[in-house]
Amino acid sequence: MIELKNLSKTYVSPDEEINALQDVSIRVESGQVYGIVGYSGAGKSTLVRCINYLEKPDAGSITIDGIGSITVKNGVSFYRAEGSETEVKLTERHLKALRKNLGMIFQHFNLLDRSTVYDNIAYPLKYTGRDRESIRKRVLELLELVDLTDKVNAYPSELSGGQKQRVAIARALASNPRILLSDEATSALDPDATESILKLLKDLNRKLNLTIVLITHEMAVVKSICDRVAVMENGRVVEEGNVYDVFSNPQQAITRKFVGTSSGLGKINELIKQDLDMVSSDDTLIKCVFAEQNVDEPLVSDVSRRFDVNMNIYLGSVEILQGKALGGLVLKVEGEPENRQAAIDYLRQHKVRVEVIEHG
Repeated sequence: MIELKNLSKTYVSPDEEINALQDVSIRVESGQVYGIVGYSGAGKSTLVRCINYLEKPDAGSITIDGIGSITVKNGVSFYRAEGSETEVKLTERHLKALRKNLGMIFQHFNLLDRSTVYDNIAYPLKYTGRDRESIRKRVLELLELVDLTDKVNAYPSELSGGQKQRVAIARALASNPRILLSDEATSALDPDATESILKLLKDLNRKLNLTIVLITHEMAVVKSICDRVAVMENGRVVEEGNVYDVFSNPQQAITRKFVGTSSGLGKINELIKQDLDMVSSDDTLIKCVFAEQNVDEPLVSDVSRRFDVNMNIYLGSVEILQGKALGGLVLKVEGEPENRQAAIDYLRQHKVRVEVIEHG
């Protein structure tokens, strides 16, 4: 378990102060894949770097099961071991113990260009007191884990982007951490490589019971492998929850925007911008989200008959999130105004989330 409470971080320059984190609190359960999403400048990378203390927060606390907690008071960091009531000033020894349990991967791999794949993975192990044979054994285990046994003597320049990230993941796992921090690890990859790396991360999560905190600006990544998600804006967590719940019923404008970018229904906004005169005076354009309890019900045909309206489908999508179906339709509802409104009310009564996009 990772618990962050009231974390704050401000960067001060001669010209301005940037509140990168403002009173951020989240909880990540052991074995979860936890996504943190936001646009550039939202504070998500600062947040993940505070977890392993690459960035020191100005205030707040970080608690990690099996390690203990770090609390910042008046700019001073204090450490308390798990099960202890005594706080002491944080030292490099405490940080070393913390980071041993935290692996981290980055967007641009950070590999040693003049070292082979073997040496890149072995590098962090050389400073742990292991003998050469135990290092060799561990490196070969990791190469098999990330499916790169045939690249053991290759150099980074000979690898694809996806293969480089696999090496970086193997290196991050060298010391058997219980937690993996991923800072935009798929942003520099093409779609096929992204899919491959996300599948690998999910496999590692299951095989190793590895807790993963994943920073991204892409909701499609969250949708692919995360259990829970926090949405950040201007240094704050503005929405947090189970991935299915957030996708099926986003509460904040920023979250709805993110969800729209990963759904085919988001294309309706492009069509509207093109001013295609999609609705007349007798029409209403609506977007409907059907969650698991009603995705397989014939509500559209039922509403058409019940309220004497025509419902034409402009866009539609069905996807599976966390093993549950989530469907969406963009519909043009044709008929008398009172009938159109009655149809919309009926859909809402049956737990369909309806957004009126445009009235004729």
